[in-house]
Amino acid sequence: MWFPANDSFKGQNIKAPKANAEGSPWFVDDTQTNSFRTLRIDNSTATMIYTEFDPTYEFRSRGSIQFFELYDLDRDPWSLTNIYGAATEGQKADLHARISKYFACSGASCP
Repeated sequence: MWFPANDSFKGQNIKAPKANAEGSPWFVDDTQTNSFRTLRIDNSTATMIYTEFDPTYEFRSRGSIQFFELYDLDRDPWSLTNIYGAATEGQKADLHARISKYFACSGASCP
């Protein structure tokens, strides 16, 4: 769905623009705003992006997540191949634990 990035947006879905006469920016959104969280891992052994999608925005457990994405940016810089299915259960649990820790923290309590 496309939404205009201005104060006149009234919550309706509209078609993607062919052109934006006002020159205002546009952004793409999913059906529930902010229904995802993303963790970027960038260290000496990996550069990856891990994302969890939850339409309720509750993120209570791995079981409540609707969809997962994991991209190896060293091998796939354009994020075209989701490798989440190839990850081990241990890797999946570790990624979920890491993103949950950051999601719950604030200020000095963040890792």
